[in-house]
Amino acid sequence: MKIGFFRSESDLAYHDTLYGDLFTQVAKTIDLVRTKYLKAAITFQGIQRIERYPVPDAALREAILNALVHRDHAVGAPVLIRVHEDRLRIWNPCVLPDGWTVKHFSGRTPRHRSTPPSPMFSSAPVKLKREGVASSASSLLARKREHPNPSSPSMEPASPWSSATRRNI
Repeated sequence: MKIGFFRSESDLAYHDTLYGDLFTQVAKTIDLVRTKYLKAAITFQGIQRIERYPVPDAALREAILNALVHRDHAVGAPVLIRVHEDRLRIWNPCVLPDGWTVKHFSGRTPRHRSTPPSPMFSSAPVKLKREGVASSASSLLARKREHPNPSSPSMEPASPWSSATRRNI
């Protein structure tokens, strides 16, 4: 897993590389993105400090988990997270199943089965999804009522890389 903060498309300000098992990578990535890469809007209710991140915790966790689970582990490239002032982009080396388009992620198509390219690496997270612990990253990212700056995610599948972008963070 590689995370970088970019001032522009080509100007990398700082970055981190994370290693470990799937669950360690997810936990470390979420913590690092929250503490180092995203800026929270801070408000107060009385004396209580309220921090609202531009991407909800559940959506960030699901997007990172999906990127790791659905990546093609036969490819040596890591999952990449690019953070800009106005967007968060997550890439993973994968190819969409035959016949799939971006519409499959919009919530406007019938439900589908999760078919990760590396089932051995993804069996535990997939079981968590079946038990209702996780849900669709695209639907979580698209929820507007939970964000100070709502926008819908965009999907940009381009073989062999796919990405999900949240603009106006």
